[in-house]
Amino acid sequence: MKRLESVVGKVADAREAVDRRTRAWCAAVRSRLADTRGQGTTEYAILVGVLVVIAIIAITLFRQSCKSSGTPSPRE
Repeated sequence: MKRLESVVGKVADAREAVDRRTRAWCAAVRSRLADTRGQGTTEYAILVGVLVVIAIIAITLFRQSCKSSGTPSPRE
């Protein structure tokens, strides 16, 4: 009977230790998710990327109309 009580006590202690670690991990995750540093930089990077894609599309679409407008290109 004493051995069973000993095992039950060890299991309870282990469970409490896991609970403490889990709570600490959850608190760390919550604080990381609440941290908004660097958010502005990311938004600007996305904006610049979108503008680059739009510029590439515009250049690709209007290249022929610019060539046929009569204005000589620098290569000619």
